[in-house]
Amino acid sequence: VRVEVEPHMSFILNPADVVPVTILRTGEWQPEVWNALEPSLQDGSVFLDVGAHIGYFTMKAAPKVGAAGHVLAFEPNPETLKLLYDNVAANGAHNVIVEPIACTDKEETLTFYAAPVQNTGMSSLSKRNAEVEGAAPPTTYMVQGRPIDAVVRQLNLARVDAIKIDVEGAEVLVLRGAVDTLKRFHPRLVIEEIPDRKSVV
Repeated sequence: VRVEVEPHMSFILNPADVVPVTILRTGEWQPEVWNALEPSLQDGSVFLDVGAHIGYFTMKAAPKVGAAGHVLAFEPNPETLKLLYDNVAANGAHNVIVEPIACTDKEETLTFYAAPVQNTGMSSLSKRNAEVEGAAPPTTYMVQGRPIDAVVRQLNLARVDAIKIDVEGAEVLVLRGAVDTLKRFHPRLVIEEIPDRKSVV
């Protein structure tokens, strides 16, 4: 179902999935992450949402950065990607650029494991990280990997103010592919890391 979570911000939410059902129940997802990001975002800012999932932080950031700013939503999971596109369109977020890729340290084609519906947020470049106990095995897809640096150059971005990284074990790959961006712009970094997640490096 599509639910208006905040004024002028709605999502298609599947109550069988951890992230959407949490948003349904509480009206938000990981408020501590947004609280860490928000101070770096203002009119004209550029925000990179790496592991955008259904676009919760993308949609939160879009009105903050305004028409002069940009949000780049990186999401390689073909299943979640459809919801992300739908949510961007339904919210009229014209300043959002969806990048349907995995952020890595080089141009490459990778095997991606889409976690089952019970927790699609566990989808990963590591099969083990995408496995949900008692659920169907992850679905396998081939996805394109690109460095953030390459995307920033291609789009000729003049600033990057904040980057959120939630990639289930691929954090090192993301950072290796963003060295130039980090050196040039010194953005605020918010990284989710779960100790028992297997690194894909």
